[in-house]
Amino acid sequence: MKEILETLKEIIYSLEKGKSPFLLCALFLREEGLGRWDLILSATWLKADELDSYSLINSKLKDCLNDLQRNKISHVVILDSSDRTVQFLLERERLENGGYKEFPQIDCEELTERFGFTIKKAYLLRSQKG
Repeated sequence: MKEILETLKEIIYSLEKGKSPFLLCALFLREEGLGRWDLILSATWLKADELDSYSLINSKLKDCLNDLQRNKISHVVILDSSDRTVQFLLERERLENGGYKEFPQIDCEELTERFGFTIKKAYLLRSQKG
């Protein structure tokens, strides 16, 4: 997992060049996700309702992750900065460039209660106000 996290950090840096920083980047492993992760993203220049935003992210993932690593990611979820998930995570934890944090089990349980699906594991790669 560490290799994927490190590569995702590089992808984040690369995508931000010439744009504003990501507000949020997180990975959620859902109980029913069959060992595959949801990549949660929010940035002012990404639009949840525009195919171009997803194409940009998926293209970068394809270029930077090998097949085995890409298979570990189930969904790319783009959220608006006003989304309750984004706001909750921005208020809960601040994490800027260069790191990542694994949520402790107690936080995964709180995320599970809050979002209505079981989160077995979660990583935060970026959480910063714009």
